[in-house]
Order: sequence, then structure tokens, then C-alpha cells
Amino acid sequence: MDGEYSADVDAFYASFWFRATRKRGDGSRIAVCAGNPAGTLRASNYLEMFATPSGVIVRTAETYPNYTYCARVRNCGYSAQFHYVQITPLLRLDTWHRVEMTFQAKPADYADEWKYVINKVFTHRGGAYFQTARYDQGWPYEYINRLKFQPRHPNRNPSSKGFYFDDVYYKAFSSSDTNFTAVDEYGTSFERDPLY
Repeated sequence: MDGEYSADVDAFYASFWFRATRKRGDGSRIAVCAGNPAGTLRASNYLEMFATPSGVIVRTAETYPNYTYCARVRNCGYSAQFHYVQITPLLRLDTWHRVEMTFQAKPADYADEWKYVINKVFTHRGGAYFQTARYDQGWPYEYINRLKFQPRHPNRNPSSKGFYFDDVYYKAFSSSDTNFTAVDEYGTSFERDPLY
């Protein structure tokens, strides 16, 4: 488990801009989760953008009731309850919004941490929802080094038009490095200017 964490780095940072494609909320939902190196699993957090008729909500899924309880009972996996934590009030649908998310691996089960900052105003500290489920199932620890974007509204729903994303950037680094030097990084943008 976490006590056996042996990666070269123990931290991950990602940032991106997003905007709903429609000025009226259409129920579109998308999850942005940290993925494993193979790109096959949502391996740690769960962050979601939800376009309601009144505006966009940014929220996370967190293990219920909390990570301390789950470390003790070891029964908070996929089939157990979770709860959404709303990070923002309703945000404008027709405006670009910035998300920053930082991961810190901790050398104890159920202790990995995520920090989210939305528009440099709204913040939340949470845990690693998907990693909690892996612990409860006795599955191996999954390292993270990429993002996975997963629509959460019904597939092929013509009324859900989704979101635009731009300036997607992420990097893996060591938390002990005061300069946060990237060991590996990736960025993509519609503009010419480099992201890193």
C-alpha cells in the first residue's frame, strides 16, 4: 500500500481552463481524474464540472464519511457511499474558468491529499476517492502521471453538448524540491505560446 510507495516523485500538478459549450446549462457533466501511467484507470481523485440550468458547479466526490474512518474500517470502496463536495457557487456558463489541482502522496493508507483552486478564489482540500476503493479491494497502489476526461452525462445524449477545454498542463515532481521542478510534464493549447 502507500507504505510501499516507491516512485521517483510524490507530487502531481495539473491546470486547465474550461467553459460550457452552451449559454444555457444542459446537464452536461464531465469528470477530470488523475490517471495511471498506462492511461487505463482513474487512479486517484474525482473532480467534476456540472452544467446546471443556472450555472456551472465544480465539485469533488469524497469518500463517506471521511478518510480517517475508512482507514479504520477498510470498507469504503466503490460500493460504499460517497458524497459530493461543492467547491464553487454557480459559475457563469459563458465564461472561461481556471482549475488548478495538486496531489501529494502520503506514506500511509488513505492519506493521499488533493488541493483544488478554482479561479484563484475557491479552494478545497480532499482525498483520493478512487485510491480509497483500491485499498478496500486489496488492489495495488496506482501511481498517477496524467489526466483522464470522462463524460458523466448519458452517452449519445444530443442535448448534452459538453465543455471546451484549453491550456491543459500537468507535471510530476518531488514535493521536497522547493522549485517544483518537473520530472515529466505535458501541455497543450490552442494558442502558440508554450505552456512550459
